[in-house]
Amino acid sequence: MDGLRAAFGLLTVLPVGTGTGEPPARRARVFFPVVGLVTGMVGAVVYAAVVAAFGGHLLAAILAIGGMVVLTGAMHVDGLADSADGLFGGGTREARLAILADPRLGTFGTVSIVLVLAGEAAALSALNPAQAAVALVLAGVVSRSALLALLGTLPYVRTAGLGHAMAGPPGWVEWAVAALLVAALLPWDSPRGLLAVVLAAIAVWGLARLALTRLGGLTGDVLGAAAELSQLATLLAFATGR
Repeated sequence: MDGLRAAFGLLTVLPVGTGTGEPPARRARVFFPVVGLVTGMVGAVVYAAVVAAFGGHLLAAILAIGGMVVLTGAMHVDGLADSADGLFGGGTREARLAILADPRLGTFGTVSIVLVLAGEAAALSALNPAQAAVALVLAGVVSRSALLALLGTLPYVRTAGLGHAMAGPPGWVEWAVAALLVAALLPWDSPRGLLAVVLAAIAVWGLARLALTRLGGLTGDVLGAAAELSQLATLLAFATGR
């Protein structure tokens, strides 16, 4: 239970504490997809409730995405913005890492937030509540599984911080939990679910290549960007596959 509490404490604003014992981040990683599952379920409930009350799919999508951002403390959105500023700004690796460490929001970061959140809301608004529920829950699981994928494939470039505490190849249990959750969700909409997994994998692979080229590896902000981009890819797959 300490690991589960730590996962929710790290990836959401829920006041669950982080437990004791091993470093919380390492202990929590196996439960990251579970946090994504719950986050997606919250978004699905908001979406269905707003559609039932007001009938507006776009309003429901905006409030569902907004609710998920609030639940996660905007952690992944912040990482997306910082990554955009750092990866596309600065002439040297050192300059890019300095930009990533700067809390101020730049032009690339602002544009990335607008485009990604607008894209998520637009894709979600094209779905009925049942389709949206599957898409959001799968997006939550896939996007948090993306964190494990990057932690297992890229070197971490900093020597401190939350991302550094989580760094290292995932074990078979961590991969098994992620795979089982995805496999359990796919039968609800197999064609679009499979497309979503493929598109999310492509998005994360592209981000990983860019981070390796521009930064030399992984940072905590890149992890946040991976979560948001894979979530966007999943929702787009469900919208375009209708």
